Amino acid sequence: MRKKVMLRSKLSILVFLYTLSLATDSVASIGATTRLWSMVGSGCVPDSGTLASGQLGNTAVYGYLYFANTLPGTLRFTCPIQNAYPSAITGTPTLDITYLDGDGTRGNCRVQVYVFRTSTNSSGAGAQLAYIDSNFYSSTTRTEVSHQLSASVMDFENYYYWVYVQMDQIDNPGCTTQFFGVSIKNS
Repeated sequence: MRKKVMLRSKLSILVFLYTLSLATDSVASIGATTRLWSMVGSGCVPDSGTLASGQLGNTAVYGYLYFANTLPGTLRFTCPIQNAYPSAITGTPTLDITYLDGDGTRGNCRVQVYVFRTSTNSSGAGAQLAYIDSNFYSSTTRTEVSHQLSASVMDFENYYYWVYVQMDQIDNPGCTTQFFGVSIKNS
């Protein structure tokens, strides 16, 4: 009986140590191209004008946002950035977005993405850290674009960060505008 208890204790300790080593390896392996934060389009928060317009569509299965009709309009939303790996943010972070602009550079469809920050103290000091415009790219299919942030390090102790997305549908002969998601990774 005593041997069974000893064997179970040793086995439990081995399982615990193995689990601990996996956790330590996963934290230690956060490296140069690790995705630190991501948000699917439908996780972003629409502004009141977007909600009132009745034009915002989203898919529960795929999580992207789109125009629910063919009318011209603008959809705006905010994606709050959380600090998932505080010790892993080293170097200059990179913003990745995935979108579909059905007419490429023609201008009838457009997705614009900004990264902003503002101070956590009463100074209100803020800055724009990145800007991506789908009309700079000729792709008319689902596209992922990367842009290096202007901040050398994201400082979550002193700043709040968020992504602001604006989707425009000016004229819709065959225009499809969709926003799939956004992420930040180490560069």
